[in-house]
Amino acid sequence: MIKVMLVDDHPIVRQGLRLVLSANGEIDVVAEADTAAAAVEQARHQALDLVVLDLNLPDQNGFWVLAELQRIRPELPVLILSIQPEEHM
Repeated sequence: MIKVMLVDDHPIVRQGLRLVLSANGEIDVVAEADTAAAAVEQARHQALDLVVLDLNLPDQNGFWVLAELQRIRPELPVLILSIQPEEHM
């Protein structure tokens, strides 16, 4: 099983992603976070194979989360899944 953490501040988005990812039976969503701080804390304590990360979080920018994850878990892949206008990228 691939162990995934979903990081998004919208519960409905996390629920939808969980349903889609879990449908094939090979992915297990083992953690969720709705803030940057919670995401980093979960990554410290959970056995994870992948993080699905939104860039728009209420307490910190998703790029901050990415930098923290690279610092504490450099081997952990992160998939950025976010709606961003092109002028903000």
